[in-house]
Amino acid sequence: MILTLEQLKKQMNVDEYFHDDDKYILSLGEVAESAVESHIDCSIQHVTARNGGMCPVGLQQAMLMLAAHLYNQREAVSDKSQVEIPLGYIYLLSPYINYSGRGKECDQDH
Repeated sequence: MILTLEQLKKQMNVDEYFHDDDKYILSLGEVAESAVESHIDCSIQHVTARNGGMCPVGLQQAMLMLAAHLYNQREAVSDKSQVEIPLGYIYLLSPYINYSGRGKECDQDH
C-alpha cells in the first residue's frame, strides 16, 4: 500500500494516539488505492515506476481525500446535500487517466 497510517490519520484529523480505528483506516487506504487504479485504468505501481519510483503527489492526495471521505461518510446516503469540491478528487486524477485501453499496464509517461 502506498499510504501510511500516519498520512491517513493526519488527513482524517484522527489523533495519533487513538488506535481503535487503525485497521479500519488502513483498509480505507487500500479501498482508496484500488478505486484510484480503477478510475485511472492503470496500476499505481506502474505509474510509480514510470515516475522514477515515486508515487505522484496528486495521486497520493486523491487517495487521501477519498479515504478521508469514506471515513467521515460511513453510509451510502446522507440526509444533507453534498456537492463535489471543485479541483478535488477527479481533478487530481485527470492527468493520470489511461485512455489507451490497455488496462493496468498502461503506457503513460506520468
